[in-house]
Amino acid sequence: MTPALRVLAPGLLTTIQDRGRPHALASGVPPGGAMDRFAHSTANLLAGNDPAAASLECTLSGPRLVAERACVVAIAGADLGPRINGDEAEMWASLALGAGDELAFGGRRSGARAYIAVAGGVVGDRWLGSMSTNLMVGRGGMRGRALAQGDVVAAGEPLEGVRPGRTLREDLRPNYSDHTLHAIPGPHRILALFDLTFQVSRDSNRMGYRLDGTPLDPDRGRLPGRGRRRKRLDAGRRPARARR
Repeated sequence: MTPALRVLAPGLLTTIQDRGRPHALASGVPPGGAMDRFAHSTANLLAGNDPAAASLECTLSGPRLVAERACVVAIAGADLGPRINGDEAEMWASLALGAGDELAFGGRRSGARAYIAVAGGVVGDRWLGSMSTNLMVGRGGMRGRALAQGDVVAAGEPLEGVRPGRTLREDLRPNYSDHTLHAIPGPHRILALFDLTFQVSRDSNRMGYRLDGTPLDPDRGRLPGRGRRRKRLDAGRRPARARR
């Protein structure tokens, strides 16, 4: 493990994520992990890593990073306008960084989350078998928090033969312009949920999205609270939360 990238500016929300802690769900710990599993795994594969290795997850805006040493990185997922030393860099590809090179992002073009994988795998604090950052309890990743200016991101030893220039075919790259959410009907005025328009509230986080709009009251009685599982949409008085 050696220092790989130093943070000049962290972006809106950049955290260390791997595939999370699905085994800990029975203990009441959310599985967490990368929100876009395909992009996370692809970035790692392009960088010569195991697809489950940790990477940097960048939300809506990317960080400014400087390479502490020569390394190979790969960027996949949302197009946040990656640039190396001011020149536009390719998405869904492995890229070479020399010591002192700067990786930055000019602005979001599509999607919400991009993943930066480093050859050898990003290394962070491990909690319950995962390096994924859990912001609610402050564990995992970079001491349980988002990246901050001055942080140094470490990476493991890369495999032999890792090189830049590997790409994912364009026809295999996701289209992030349109999304369809699948819902299982429940006793919560589900038809109103489908007929009305809602907007994602600022009071949202990686665990759940709160929707602003017409309150959805249950059609009958009051429902007891239940444990939260991944990808669940709760309709209530405020009016809904989509949970991971």
